[in-house]
Amino acid sequence: MEEIQLDKPVKYCLECGKPIGASREDKKYCSSECRTAYNNERRKQVQSGPPADPLAILAEKPQFKKIYAILLNNREILFWHSEYAGDQIALRDLLGKGFNLKYFTSVFTDKNGFEHRCCFDYGYYLGSGDKVYMIYRPEEI
Repeated sequence: MEEIQLDKPVKYCLECGKPIGASREDKKYCSSECRTAYNNERRKQVQSGPPADPLAILAEKPQFKKIYAILLNNREILFWHSEYAGDQIALRDLLGKGFNLKYFTSVFTDKNGFEHRCCFDYGYYLGSGDKVYMIYRPEEI
């Protein structure tokens, strides 16, 4: 008698990735240990809630690492200058320190019409002439 083989797709365990042998069609795990580990991890993710700092999560992704590094560098320059050197600087000096004007985390316009750009909690705006004025905002807008 000839053996008939049915071409069923091979299923793999959701936890460890090993193939699941012949069993029920709706089986998802190769063992009860894998099922428990998978469900425990899923519950942990649900209970932890949304991430505290969404930018930190983005920084872990390779495509955002370079941008995040630029943002952190801009923030460090603003922090250092506003804390130790004063609240204004010439634009050419700011650029000379490695500041990149293209990258910022938020922007708003004040009642005088100045556009403020922030890198996290420190920001700046371009004043008259070649002056850049530093600002500190405890909460980002």
